[in-house]
Amino acid sequence: MTRKIKRLHSYLKGKKLGTFTFDLDRGVFLFHNVEVDEQGKVNLKLISEVPISLEHLDLLKRSL
Repeated sequence: MTRKIKRLHSYLKGKKLGTFTFDLDRGVFLFHNVEVDEQGKVNLKLISEVPISLEHLDLLKRSL
């Protein structure tokens, strides 16, 4: 690992991180925990899927 990558890995390693994405084909939001392992690999762990409402779709369209 380069020095910058090592610093980033060290910073992220103990943090609680999360992300959400959406799958429009399936009509769901996907919520994940994000973990950084000892080798610096990023792993996503699915924690929830929530149906997208019409209101959500309208907000998504506006944000794109």
